[in-house]
Amino acid sequence: MILRKIILFLIASSCLSHIAAAQTAFPSSTSLHPSVVERTHDFSDVVVPITSLKIVPSVKLGITGKPGPSLGIDTNYGTGFCLDARCRFIVTNYHVAMTARARKIKGEKIIHRYFATASDDKGATANPLPNGGVLPFAMSRDLAMFELCDPLPHHHGLTFSLDELEVGQEVDIYGYPKGILNPVRKLTRFPAKFKGPTTSGLLAFDYQLSADQPVRIGGASGGIVVDRETEKIVGILNGTTETVALAVPVQTLVDFVSKVQPFVAQRVFSTINGVSPVSADLYPKFSLALITIQNSYQALLLGYSTDLRKLLKSKSCGSKHKIWRTVCGIT
Repeated sequence: MILRKIILFLIASSCLSHIAAAQTAFPSSTSLHPSVVERTHDFSDVVVPITSLKIVPSVKLGITGKPGPSLGIDTNYGTGFCLDARCRFIVTNYHVAMTARARKIKGEKIIHRYFATASDDKGATANPLPNGGVLPFAMSRDLAMFELCDPLPHHHGLTFSLDELEVGQEVDIYGYPKGILNPVRKLTRFPAKFKGPTTSGLLAFDYQLSADQPVRIGGASGGIVVDRETEKIVGILNGTTETVALAVPVQTLVDFVSKVQPFVAQRVFSTINGVSPVSADLYPKFSLALITIQNSYQALLLGYSTDLRKLLKSKSCGSKHKIWRTVCGIT
């Protein structure tokens, strides 16, 4: 009986997940600050939900009133967004990656994970988690990146901005928060204003939630903070209080991606001042090179012929061979 309930719960959760992916919600006019004007771009093709479900053993009182073994569902939520134009790389928070432990993003398999911080990182502190646990990491580098087997269809990245923010500058925060009454997670926009930098190297924003439609912003971590005028990303949401949202600066993301995937960084951040653009002949035809990236992750790149392209396509992303797993998905 217990197993049957668990299976039904998983099926229902899966259905809700697919429904949520197809829906986009914005705060109603009553939930927004009076000075806020609704925008038409919802960024549902940029921001993605991250969810994990895990069956865990537990103890519950039975019909007889005596405790007995049972099974429970451990759920973890977060948000991510497309880094590159083809959306093969998803950025989120380190604490989201470590707690959610997602294996797929919207059906696409994660083949590699990159972390900007760790428990033994310089400046790491014990940070409380929503589930009551504690995770040591450097809050100022609360970033992680997923490499997918194949790009997410109909998704793309946005332009980033390194321009210095002004106090009071209007922005919008996009994420998939966990609702209190409605279990379906929807992409939600939180209007906010820049408050200033924190002593820990983060960006602080004042935001306002709806009084008549309460929404917990928990689950939105890993979402994007977008300048309202330029619609460029200015930060990555990584924490909130009741009225203040904290975000990792874009410069920290640039430094992180430049270390773990330098060629991707050059393509994504080439329009930002201080990041050199990719040479037009960076990937010469027929040439092959083997380079070593952080964490001993090897990649076969720098161009390939048509015949080799077909050979790579014939390899499965599930292959245990590091090189095949790395080149899979390259077009």
